[in-house]
Amino acid sequence: MLLHIHNDPICRRFLRLIIIIFMAFFCSCTQVVFATKHTVGGSQGWNLGVDYETWSSSTNFHEGDTLYFKYQAEAHNVWVVNQNDYNTCSVTKPISKDDGNGSTTITLTTAGDSFYICGIPGHCASGMKLHVFTRIGKSGTSKSPGTSNSKGNSTTGSSSASSSLRTTHSIHGYRLKLLLLPLVVAIASAFS
Repeated sequence: MLLHIHNDPICRRFLRLIIIIFMAFFCSCTQVVFATKHTVGGSQGWNLGVDYETWSSSTNFHEGDTLYFKYQAEAHNVWVVNQNDYNTCSVTKPISKDDGNGSTTITLTTAGDSFYICGIPGHCASGMKLHVFTRIGKSGTSKSPGTSNSKGNSTTGSSSASSSLRTTHSIHGYRLKLLLLPLVVAIASAFS
């Protein structure tokens, strides 16, 4: 019977129409999730004299978001450290560090606290350090000014060490949940 349907031009058109309708419905139901790219320090970037505590507390961070550190090459760098090293500005035991080329992107992969400092001597003690509390789930809306996050409630002493530290110039973007689309395309091509 399938052979008969495959050879009948009216049935083939009907099946194509059903597949097109299914694809349109499927694509309209597909959820597009955009991760938020946070430029650390806003327009001031990763530099001395920026209040990173205020910047961080006025921003919501979620799993999948990225931190984009923009700074003068070789004048600064970004090191991922644990909470103790963050508090003491120790640069002897970084979890990971970049090459200081002026642009570092870190993807927040784990919910909880993560800590970043500039490893150039004296810079962390002068305020070039960032504490980020990453929330579970997808990016949401930014907090309104004056609200605080729950950073102080979750001080486990461990950093989000599994955050991937990457020096890159690309924009991290989105994930599409398109699980059935290859199957639909294969079925459509079988009847064309």
